[in-house]
Amino acid sequence: MRKFNKYTKNLGYVDSFVYSYGNRVAVIDYKRCVLWVLDCCSRHTTTKHINYVAKELDLKVNQVSIGI
Repeated sequence: MRKFNKYTKNLGYVDSFVYSYGNRVAVIDYKRCVLWVLDCCSRHTTTKHINYVAKELDLKVNQVSIGI
């Protein structure tokens, strides 16, 4: 797992998947320069992690909405 300079204990990514506290929370779309946020968590810290990743990797944040 690749780590960032900040939040090293609880944040990282493997390939295109971002993990916060061991949970997959986002997908990196390198082609479109977008960080797709999964509908899995809404904790304050996870949001902070997602925004940090987007800033570090210069990505736009978009929410994934899946209708069931």
